[in-house]
Amino acid sequence: MAEFEWNPDIHAELLWNARLSEGLSRAKAAEQLKVSPLTVFNWENKKSSPQAANLKAIVSVFGEEAFNPETAQQPDGEGNLSLATWVFQKRSDNGWSRRQLANLSDVSQMTIWNIESGRTLNPQASTIERLENAFKEQVPEDLSADITDAADLEVADIGPFTEFDPHDEKDLPTVPGIYVFYDISDRAVYVGKAEIIAKRIRDPHTGHWDKFWYRPPIVQSGAYVRIDDETLRGQIEAVMIKFMKSNAVINKQGVIR
Repeated sequence: MAEFEWNPDIHAELLWNARLSEGLSRAKAAEQLKVSPLTVFNWENKKSSPQAANLKAIVSVFGEEAFNPETAQQPDGEGNLSLATWVFQKRSDNGWSRRQLANLSDVSQMTIWNIESGRTLNPQASTIERLENAFKEQVPEDLSADITDAADLEVADIGPFTEFDPHDEKDLPTVPGIYVFYDISDRAVYVGKAEIIAKRIRDPHTGHWDKFWYRPPIVQSGAYVRIDDETLRGQIEAVMIKFMKSNAVINKQGVIR
C-alpha cells in the first residue's frame, strides 16, 4: 500500500474531512485506527503527527485518495473545527476579549483559555451551555459528539473524565466521584475521591482551597468521573495513585493536602 509523507498544514484538515465524510466521530475513528480519540484530535489540530504505522492505518481506513488535495472529498461544513477553534472564532467574531466573554458567560477566563488552547477537550455540559448562551448559538452537532469523544482518560464501565476549572467555584463538580488535578504541563499531580467533590475541595478543614499548592501552575486544571459507590471510589483512587507513581507529588506522604 502506498504511503505519503505527513504534512500537518495539508493533511490535518484532510484527515478531518475524511473522517466526517465517512460519518465517523473521533471515538469511532480512533477505534478503527487503534489509537485514542485524543491522538486523533491532536493529528487534526496539528498538535502531533502520525508515525509510519499510524499512516498505514490511516490510509487503510480512509484510502489514499482522501489525502490527495486534488481528489479529496470535501464534507459539508465550515472546515476543520474543534471546540477550541469554535470558541475562539465566535469570540473573535463578536470582538470580545476573554475577560468580556467570561463576564458574559459566567465562565472563568482560565476555563476559556484552557478550551481555546486545546488543554480542555471535554468540559462540563454546564460550561458549554453558558458559552452557547453568551454566543446565542449552539455548538455544531458534529462538534458536540467530538467534545465527549475527546476525553483521553476513561474508567472502564464507568465513563470518561470530564474537565473542570478547579479555581472556579461555579465549575466545581457537585457529584460523588474521583477527581484529578493537573499542573501547567498537563501532568497529573493529585488524585482524590469524595462523596461531593466540590464540598471536599472547599472544606475549610480537610479541603484543598486554601492550601499553598492549590494555585497555578501547580494546579492548573482538573477532571473528574462520577462514581456513586464509595467502595469503588476508594479502589479506583488507590489504583490511580499507584499507577501515577512519583507524578502524584501532592499525594505523596509528607505533603500537606
